[in-house]
Amino acid sequence: MKIGIFTETYIPNTDGVVTSIVSFQHELEKRGHEVYVFAPGKENADNEMTFWYRSRTVKTYPDFPVAVYPSIGRSRTLRLVKEKGIEIIHLQSPGLVAYRGLRVAQKLGLPVVITYHTDLPRLTGYLPPIRKFPVLDRPAKRLVWLISSWFFYKCDAVIAPGEGIGKELMAHSARRIRKMFVVPNGITLDRFQGGDGKKARKKHGLEKSKVVLCLGRVVKEKRLETIIAAAPYVREKIPSVKFLIVGKGPALEDYKRMAEESNVEDMFVFAGYVPDEELKDYYAAADVFATASDSEIHPLTIIEAFASGKVVVGANARGISEHVKDGYDGFLFKPLDAKECAEAIVKGLDANAKGMGKNARKSAGKYTIEACTDRLMAVYKWAIAKKATKRKRRVGA
Repeated sequence: MKIGIFTETYIPNTDGVVTSIVSFQHELEKRGHEVYVFAPGKENADNEMTFWYRSRTVKTYPDFPVAVYPSIGRSRTLRLVKEKGIEIIHLQSPGLVAYRGLRVAQKLGLPVVITYHTDLPRLTGYLPPIRKFPVLDRPAKRLVWLISSWFFYKCDAVIAPGEGIGKELMAHSARRIRKMFVVPNGITLDRFQGGDGKKARKKHGLEKSKVVLCLGRVVKEKRLETIIAAAPYVREKIPSVKFLIVGKGPALEDYKRMAEESNVEDMFVFAGYVPDEELKDYYAAADVFATASDSEIHPLTIIEAFASGKVVVGANARGISEHVKDGYDGFLFKPLDAKECAEAIVKGLDANAKGMGKNARKSAGKYTIEACTDRLMAVYKWAIAKKATKRKRRVGA
């Protein structure tokens, strides 16, 4: 099968959407399928499988290029899709690149599906104009829902990475969604096993510490301020605790400053960007994995932590509560509640919680990239067959 992926974000970015795309891409290619990616980037840096649209960065997210609409020429995209013989188009979220993919699919009569990776309406409050004028948040959310629903209606199917967000989308846009599928993002389990935790601990001077790992893009919606506020409470119970923050992002300097202003900078190690091949060492170095985000849909870092045999402490919200079973493979706390967060972290660090690592590995087993790709392929085959049936009906008419 020849598949066209249209995405607003791609490598070298390291966000969850990119991780999902690359994981599925590798597994599909391993099975003999051809995956072509259309994304924002350097327009003249095309290769056989990746095609870039000219882009610019925005101040809020300087490391995220945004496609510039005038450069997204339909004729170029149309030519490439025809030349490569692409059979199905998969949009990764509503956006300008997705719009180009959708228009080409309509022109060529190709099946098109869309994955809803990110809860876009929930993120409007982080935009600078809306932070300045909060009264604009509600209309901004409505606009985002209108745009998203328009994309849903134009696609043959919508893919939700989790049951919870699937139900939310159906509750909000049921009349606009033709068909809904749930396809979780999968991981290659052995990528996160057998890491050298001692190596990562030694690098950051954490040999004698209890380590709480927070890993992912450092952005405001990850709510790292809750972890920072929880730190003093955790230290009262466990004086040797340290928080290892792995990742980069536009909020990194803000959180460093916040830790300093809260007089807990000595408890935090900001490791910055870590190459993929070293991530398993950092997971292995952790005693517990923690996240305070309240906007996750299907957090891959939690699955990665589970695969590493780590207990997960997370906010009792959205995709986190869908994956973490309190007292079985992790502990949940009330979103934005620093004291509850601290209590959950202390539970996770307790020696009695160590046996929960086995449960965590069992939980990760449900999200192998092989099983998730099987489900994705079933969606592709369904969409292609549905489009073929429509063509036959038109011919018969």
